[in-house]
Amino acid sequence: MAFTLQDIATITGTDIQYILRDKSTGRGQVVCCSLSRTEIAKKGILSSIMGTGKNSKAAEKNYLKKIKGQKIVVDAFMKTRREFDIP
Repeated sequence: MAFTLQDIATITGTDIQYILRDKSTGRGQVVCCSLSRTEIAKKGILSSIMGTGKNSKAAEKNYLKKIKGQKIVVDAFMKTRREFDIP
């Protein structure tokens, strides 16, 4: 079963965040998305990532591709810390 980003947000208790940014070329804009309060844990190192695309659906698809097979950490430095393995 394929999960949507909204499914993952619901399971992890996070929200989907969208940001509209100017492209580095100065021509147009790009939509960025990520899950709130979420980082990727890879070899003991936490890092933040974003999905990008021409619109929100494309940004979500890109983000899902990046987190597939990864461990995500919600509220990393809080007592409410939770970890989830994304299939």
